[in-house]
Amino acid sequence: MLGTNPDPTYQNVPRPAKSAKWRIPQERMKPGPGVPHRHDNHHVPSGEVEAQGLGPCCTRTGVLLLLLSLCVVLLCGVTALAVLYGMKTSEERSNAVLGPSAERCSLDWESYGGKCYHFSHDTFDWTAGRDKCVSMGGQLVIIESREEQMYITEKCKVTLDDFWIGLTDSEREGHWKWVDNSDLKNITFWHRGQPNNSGGINNIYVDGEDCAIMRYVEKTELHWFDQYCAQLNKIICEARSR
Repeated sequence: MLGTNPDPTYQNVPRPAKSAKWRIPQERMKPGPGVPHRHDNHHVPSGEVEAQGLGPCCTRTGVLLLLLSLCVVLLCGVTALAVLYGMKTSEERSNAVLGPSAERCSLDWESYGGKCYHFSHDTFDWTAGRDKCVSMGGQLVIIESREEQMYITEKCKVTLDDFWIGLTDSEREGHWKWVDNSDLKNITFWHRGQPNNSGGINNIYVDGEDCAIMRYVEKTELHWFDQYCAQLNKIICEARSR
């Protein structure tokens, strides 16, 4: 019977195995150069890492280049400091020889007490002399101390010439003012009997004497005289040192 006696023809035929799911192999992430595989547990030697192409800063050559660059920068800095020190030392030597601010005065000007002075060779009337000083960046001298008076006196003593200073009473007789419009105060060096507003010999100066000069006189510090403003004299200009 069919149900009890199977056909011997099929008895030796092997039965198919249970189908198994086909698994697609997972492709492992390919590591980049010099990066160890994520599944590897061993340590990659540093030399091998360098050989696989890390940046130059991590290599011996990169370190050497960095050190060389630092040396160049340091050398430039030291050189700059040496130059600045040399300039400062040179300036100090100049000050020691020439005096403070001497090198800051223009040609044909002399330094004294933080100011520059110009003693002219040409002669001018007082107004033209005032304008000449202004054109050179200064003004007719304003004498503010005994020390300054003595310095100018020594310069006038050399030539024995009369020099205009920046003092006048041309606006109001007897009211002496400096060229910066400040009043003449306690420091004065009028010679004995000055100012006298004289008209000169035979009173030829009908307008009087309304401008002041420096005139060297022996055995005294008092060298100011009033004089006719149209008279031709040398000038003393002053300017602040730069």
